Amino acid sequence: MFLLSITDWIYSRYPTETGEPTKAAAWGPLHIITLLLTIGIIIGIALLLRKKSMKVKKPIIIALSACLLFFEIARRVINLTNGNTITLDYALWVLVPRPWCAISVWCVILAPLVNKKFFYNVTAMCGIINCVIFFASPEVGFRPDYILFEDVYSIATHVLLFISSISIITLGFSEFKFYRESYFNGFGKDLLMIVGIFVYAFIEIYLLKIEKDPLYFMENNGVQKVLGIEWGEYLVLYTVFLVVYFGCFYFIYYLATRNKEEEIIKAPKREKKKKKEFVKVTYKKNKAPLK
Repeated sequence: MFLLSITDWIYSRYPTETGEPTKAAAWGPLHIITLLLTIGIIIGIALLLRKKSMKVKKPIIIALSACLLFFEIARRVINLTNGNTITLDYALWVLVPRPWCAISVWCVILAPLVNKKFFYNVTAMCGIINCVIFFASPEVGFRPDYILFEDVYSIATHVLLFISSISIITLGFSEFKFYRESYFNGFGKDLLMIVGIFVYAFIEIYLLKIEKDPLYFMENNGVQKVLGIEWGEYLVLYTVFLVVYFGCFYFIYYLATRNKEEEIIKAPKREKKKKKEFVKVTYKKNKAPLK
């Protein structure tokens, strides 16, 4: 049996013969309990705050963002002080959000500051898909023997991301409208942000060269290997899946709000009350006749 010091725990030095972490135990007790607690918190927040004002709801999103920011800063400080030679490439690898889940985490952190519907929309959609993938088949975090800081970081950030992403929707911060004053202010801005995330991914891959496949679309990625198909076929399937996935949010929102919007349109306009007109009447005093 290996004993760990606090330093080893913080810097995630796994006490195995190879020094490498063991494979995550998917659907073990820790995995299942964490997932159930996460779902319970999500439901609890939605039920407790459903009738509260935005002044009450927004601090919840800010608190979740602050927790994520703590883990993001802590991990970067640890990786910069672990004894590795700090080069420009290494500093970029540590400091820049690289995989899609990390990008989503930083979107949650920035969401209360940006405070725009399109930003909340894309943040929620990206966060949910990443957390579903993580909890369905975790590759990190839920290890059967040792849970070190890197594992705690992975579990905590995905739990917080999942709670934040769904709470953004249930608490009313998102609004999946195709048309909001104009199509650009509606789906247009959402689409522009999604395109921006993909542009950012290409910058990571080809310009900064700090991540090989942040959004899971490059050749020979894990999903493609599981499906056992050619890259061209995978790209078609990938594109169709994302179009359907993102489109579901707008379609569900349309179905949920259609009746309300029809009621607003059909509701008779209230006639403005006519202002009472006051006529100023002046009375002249009759002077008494001179005698």
